[in-house]
Amino acid sequence: MNGVFFNRDVNWVEFNARVLQEGIRDDIPVLERVKFFAIFGSNFDEFFKVRVAALRRQWRRGDIKTCPSGMLPSEAVVAIENRARELYSLAYAELKSSLLPALEEKGISVVSPESVRSSLRASMESFFDERIFPILTPIGLDEDFPFINGELSYVYILFKDGKKALVRIPPSVDGVLCFFTEKKRSYHVFTEALVEFFCYKLFPGMEVEDSVVFRIVRDADLSVDEERDEDFIEAMEAVIEDREVSMPVALFIRGNNSSLVSDVISYVSLEEAAVFFAGCPVALSSLFSLYNVNRQDIKNEVWPALLPPEYDEELTIWDNIRRGDILFFHPYHSFLPVIRLVEDAAVDPCVLAIKMTLYRTSTNSPIVAALERAARNGKIVVAVVELKARFDEQRNIAWARRLERAGATVLYGIRNLKVHAKALMIIRNEDDGLRRYVHVSTGNYNENTAQFYSDIGIMTAREDLCTEMGLFFNMLTGYTAVNRLEKLAMAPVNLKERFIFLIDREIARKRDGENARIIAKLNSLVDRDIIESLYRASCEGVEIFLCVRGVCMLVPGVSGLSENISVISIVDRFLEHSRIFYFENGGEPEVFIASSDWMPRNLERRVELLVPVERSFAKKRIIDVLSFYFSDTSHAYCLDDSGSYERVEGVSNRRAQQLMYEYFRMVSDKGGRAGISDGVFNVRRSPSSS
Repeated sequence: MNGVFFNRDVNWVEFNARVLQEGIRDDIPVLERVKFFAIFGSNFDEFFKVRVAALRRQWRRGDIKTCPSGMLPSEAVVAIENRARELYSLAYAELKSSLLPALEEKGISVVSPESVRSSLRASMESFFDERIFPILTPIGLDEDFPFINGELSYVYILFKDGKKALVRIPPSVDGVLCFFTEKKRSYHVFTEALVEFFCYKLFPGMEVEDSVVFRIVRDADLSVDEERDEDFIEAMEAVIEDREVSMPVALFIRGNNSSLVSDVISYVSLEEAAVFFAGCPVALSSLFSLYNVNRQDIKNEVWPALLPPEYDEELTIWDNIRRGDILFFHPYHSFLPVIRLVEDAAVDPCVLAIKMTLYRTSTNSPIVAALERAARNGKIVVAVVELKARFDEQRNIAWARRLERAGATVLYGIRNLKVHAKALMIIRNEDDGLRRYVHVSTGNYNENTAQFYSDIGIMTAREDLCTEMGLFFNMLTGYTAVNRLEKLAMAPVNLKERFIFLIDREIARKRDGENARIIAKLNSLVDRDIIESLYRASCEGVEIFLCVRGVCMLVPGVSGLSENISVISIVDRFLEHSRIFYFENGGEPEVFIASSDWMPRNLERRVELLVPVERSFAKKRIIDVLSFYFSDTSHAYCLDDSGSYERVEGVSNRRAQQLMYEYFRMVSDKGGRAGISDGVFNVRRSPSSS
């Protein structure tokens, strides 16, 4: 089937537009709006570093079509840059006209040095002299620019005598600084504005004529030499170093002096379309430090983390899991039991071995520290540490070295594949023999992101799943032949085939007059084979409901192709990260969770796991959660066949994430395993095109 497709990267830009829309809306707490502006900027930075850099490289190598949408790399870059320019203009306009005034009303004044009264300017100057001036380094320029780091912002200065200089904004300083507090008001300044205003102090006897602030975004889509087995860590470190000197892909600049602006543009050698004229701050991600202001009254209501009703704090972790599967929905549920599982295993004399995959961890990870302690306690510790986790490579290298020094067996992933599965297995010697305990999840073993990423995890001691998880780890660590897995599906072995089989089974059910329905919640839908299978299912009358947070190349609502497919996206206080798959199966629904999205990289170039959810209470609870997503009329956006997203509205204001928290709190209070779903999905789809 020749379907129609949205361009992957152009569609992603619309995801970031939805993030910005959350920052613009005035019905959420003002500091939460600040956070969305910061996320918007951070998202675009990474997108330019990776995806736009890759497209530019394809453009330089011949501009050959690779996207099923038929769009050339050059066309995609132009479309992206044009839309990004619109969104940045909107963001800076809203920041000035709406967000900063809203903060002002709440007692948070973000001011510029030139606009404040003299007493405040004196406080600002004292702050600069004591806290900023000592760590600045002026760089006089003769002719050429020195190397400009892609992670930093700079002030470019022109003096009255025609000389020029650079001052680097110190990376160790927060992007927004609180320099004065009085009564119920605090005063803040952007670090770059403070440095720019007082930079004359670095150049005694010279008079500043003009200045601009700028930053460069450089290509970070660099690959490692997979053949360097003996020096793989060294090869990864070389990749990290190369990012600092790679090709520029975008320039963000603030200032109105044409000669200074043209100097910078000339240095980076980028066409005009890749130059973005920014406001202050020149990096919107700087706003993260403003979000961290201690003002809970203008942030989201705190939702204290809950415990699943299956988990009893009075019991040992082993007794808890032996009683039956434990289902976690983070961050509604606390991540502490997961940490406890590894920490208890590290010191339990009955635990013989711990095997674990590590993709992204925190800087001071208690889980990795527990693995280190377990190894020092003489237990067998096997850690599959993925060194190719982009932007977390340095941290993972450091953890890998520490674990090796402690005596753990560390594997640096698999050649030409990323190990993206999230899995943990503990082998314990008990009275009735060896028993395995397993935790598997849709999210990383990172206690920090577990507080704002929405993920699902399962702890189990079920023999069937534990046996297959043992085979999975043997395949990872022993380079053994791929074993046949009955319960689990594994990429790149058979995961895509399993998904297509499940979709085709729904088609067969529909043809036989049985109930047929597919519901999927995931981060990205890019894989052509999966999309075309969904198109086939739609043409056969199978109802398909997709909740896709980010990229969706599938075009919904097209008559004769996808009129039975609807696509929504949820953007709210928690980042939707879980992957859930539901297949009606003629009235005997099957539910799965996975580490994988429907993307070629996940299905073909990564090690991923698909795990069935078979316990009735767990399956019912996940179905309840799916129904909340598709009834959202507060933070849901519906995708139409033109590629536009419109906010879903309804008579009642239903917010999926709030409904879920209230639901989990109710279930925890009841202390039972049952869900409450009536099996009805209040779903909405965009109208079919004629």
